Amino acid sequence: MSLIVKTALGLCLAPIVGGMAGLLIYMSYESIANPGSFLTGGALETLRFSVVAGAMYGGLLGGIPSLLVGWPLHLAMQRAGWKQWWAYVGLGVLLALIAGFGIGPVFGLELMYFGGAIVAMLLVSGAIGGAVFWLIRRPDRDAAIAPPPAAHPPR
Repeated sequence: MSLIVKTALGLCLAPIVGGMAGLLIYMSYESIANPGSFLTGGALETLRFSVVAGAMYGGLLGGIPSLLVGWPLHLAMQRAGWKQWWAYVGLGVLLALIAGFGIGPVFGLELMYFGGAIVAMLLVSGAIGGAVFWLIRRPDRDAAIAPPPAAHPPR
């Protein structure tokens, strides 16, 4: 598979998988912290909803921004020599926090209502999204472009 296809696939799947994991963390946190909340249901119901809704919201809210912002950032990280998994996980967390605190108010979420569950969701979804991208793309395995072999002088 070409590097362009791997990059596009990683950038598309990262917010989907990150959204699924993040919503699962959010709902689990809320179920434990507030047992009487509207989120309580069976464990299987919570898992099913988290996977479906997290994939939907991750894909809808993260797919296009991931391609528009993630691709140039990936190229910049490659040029800077940051090809390790932790760099991509850290960038994923940073981008998730920026997106969450930047986009949340657009949808009517007041920053003062951002509790531990929302912050945990953003941290987990960003970390998992960054890890998913890195695992698909594996920038650490890019071969350095070798110079062409020198011509051997005739004997």
